[in-house]
Amino acid sequence: MLLDADRPVEPFRPPGLDELSAAERAGLRSRLTGAVDGWRWATELGLRLTSLDQAAEGPSPGDAAIAYVAHDAPLALAVEPEPAVAVVCLSLGGSPPTGPSPALSAVDLAVLDLWARGALGGIARALDVPAGGEARRLRSGERPAPPDAGPLLAASLSWAGDRPAGWLLIPARLGRREPDAGGPTLGEAPAALLEAPVALAAHIDGPALPLSELLTLEPGDLVLLGRKSSVEVTLGVADTTLAAGRPGAQGDRMAVRITRTWQTPQPTSEITEPGGETPDGG
Repeated sequence: MLLDADRPVEPFRPPGLDELSAAERAGLRSRLTGAVDGWRWATELGLRLTSLDQAAEGPSPGDAAIAYVAHDAPLALAVEPEPAVAVVCLSLGGSPPTGPSPALSAVDLAVLDLWARGALGGIARALDVPAGGEARRLRSGERPAPPDAGPLLAASLSWAGDRPAGWLLIPARLGRREPDAGGPTLGEAPAALLEAPVALAAHIDGPALPLSELLTLEPGDLVLLGRKSSVEVTLGVADTTLAAGRPGAQGDRMAVRITRTWQTPQPTSEITEPGGETPDGG
């Protein structure tokens, strides 16, 4: 790596305890995106998650967004007035207004309350946070994050293209991966499977016979497979071919002498004829 001599090099700094790793951030964003996609009316509104950033305390008291907090989980949601009106209209069987959004009545807010409760419940499930399905609408000037919430993350929402729709506020600790008490996964330690027994199948490709001849086969008939030097047996597990060889016998048991293998197991449909080019041929 070439370094610019005129640019100061910052020393390596490991992430702090309240910071997410790149993998944790990507996993958290994926879970939140899936939850938002599952919200009611998300498709009709074009609602989506656009960013995930560090947050301070949430909105300022003067923000026009209608905010909610989950009753049993440290989660908050805010909806801008325009998408809030659109949600209410869709919930009541109408179409979102095309002009300036009207003010929401008490009945409209009650409908929005039900939608926000379901939305926060979906986020809680995505983060494996117990939630009783209740959400409280914040009063004007009330902060959404409790004092003991710790570092926060804000997920920005958009709708109808790139129009601001609101935000989600969650404690950063909910994005951290808990250590696996069961040890490494099979993907991290595949050697755990090396002693597992698997069924090995041997397959011999036969000659092409006319259908009329196949229909007349009877017990005792003899079907010629070809010259011994050209007959090949493929060995595989399920639909994956591992090796090929020549059929034979050892004592009173049938056997196969391996003539070629594949370092990378091949789908049966991609195996070439004997003598052809084979990937990773052994």
